[in-house]
Amino acid sequence: MKTKTLFPLLLASAVTAAHAEEYQSITDFDYSHTEIGSFKADQYTLGSTYYFTPRMTMGPLKEFEYINRSSNVFGGYSYIDTDFSDADSAIVGGEYFAGNLLVGGAYQDSDGLDSYHASVGYLASPDLLFRVDAEKFEDRDTDYFASAQYNHRLGGSDYLGFTLRVDDDLDYRELSSKYFAEFGRDSYIALSLNYASLDGDYASAGGDDNTWSTKADYYFNKTTSVGLGYDKNDNYLVDFSHFFQENIALELAYSSNADDSNLDTYTLGLRAQF
Repeated sequence: MKTKTLFPLLLASAVTAAHAEEYQSITDFDYSHTEIGSFKADQYTLGSTYYFTPRMTMGPLKEFEYINRSSNVFGGYSYIDTDFSDADSAIVGGEYFAGNLLVGGAYQDSDGLDSYHASVGYLASPDLLFRVDAEKFEDRDTDYFASAQYNHRLGGSDYLGFTLRVDDDLDYRELSSKYFAEFGRDSYIALSLNYASLDGDYASAGGDDNTWSTKADYYFNKTTSVGLGYDKNDNYLVDFSHFFQENIALELAYSSNADDSNLDTYTLGLRAQF
């Protein structure tokens, strides 16, 4: 009886491994053009992360485990040029896992405004991560956040993940979730939902401070996907991604607002994974 039970598990594991690829670095370059009536803006973004331990895909080359457990260093640069002005931003940082203990930090310069980020965490299990983050912006008090990430495995590469994040005064409350599953032979689906409730210093004056956004991605196979996104403010997104081979992908996106036909954003992106 034990042999009959064990054999399907081993077979499922072998099938998952056969579809998986490993990568140690992910680099993205994106160019976006936005038009709001007569106003125009162009943005260029470059970001890269290097993982000291290779990360394994979940089938699609863009999908990885919900909780990252690999030490890493990262950096990024963004430049935006509008009709009236320009601005840039740069960030460097990293995370280090010493056994189950996580420590991390980052520095960001946003057009001359410095900010610092530090984090400590504990990996209670491969599927449960607790962490505390501190964020310090120039000329502002430090903000503290506590979060928990939980990954519920559903068999094979399928999972249901949750992240809860709150600040030390409970004025900021955010809950996000992601469902990923194989959807037929060599096809997959990923569904994401994010909800945030803001009070105190995080609330806008006289505004509605409960927000949500959702995203659905369908993978025809491990290399090609389409996605649809929508949020409470009636912003919507349509995107497409395709890996020409296992290391280089082209990404296209269009976003707008259902109530404002004057808003258009077009994005062209390239991704390199090695």
